[in-house]
Amino acid sequence: MKRVIHHIRNKPDHVRSRYVIGFAVVATALVIGLWVLVLRLTQVSPDDVVKTDSPFKVFGSLFSKSVDSAKQNYADQKENMNAITADLSVQSSDETSKNMSDESSPAGTLPVPIETTTTP
Repeated sequence: MKRVIHHIRNKPDHVRSRYVIGFAVVATALVIGLWVLVLRLTQVSPDDVVKTDSPFKVFGSLFSKSVDSAKQNYADQKENMNAITADLSVQSSDETSKNMSDESSPAGTLPVPIETTTTP
C-alpha cells in the first residue's frame, strides 16, 4: 500500500486528481451497493405493515371530541340551572300566595284586646 501511495505521489497533478475521482466513485458505489443490499434484506411484506392514521388526524379527532364533550357539559349544566331556577320561582310564588292568603284570613291577624268596662 505504501508503494501505491508513493507511486501516485510521484505522478503529475492531473493524474492524481483522476485517481481521487476514481477512488470516490468506487467508494460511493460500495456504499450504495451495501445500502441496497440492506434494504432488500430488511424489506417487510405489506401484510406485516400496520397502517395508522396521521398524527394530525388523531389530534383533530381528539380535539373535536373534547370540544363536543365541553359543549355537552355546558348544555347539561345550563339545563340543571334552569330547572333549579324554575323550582325556586315556583316555591317563591307558592310562599307569596300563602303569605297573601294568611294576611287576608282572620287567623293571620293580630288579636285586638277588647276593652271591658266595669261599672262600680
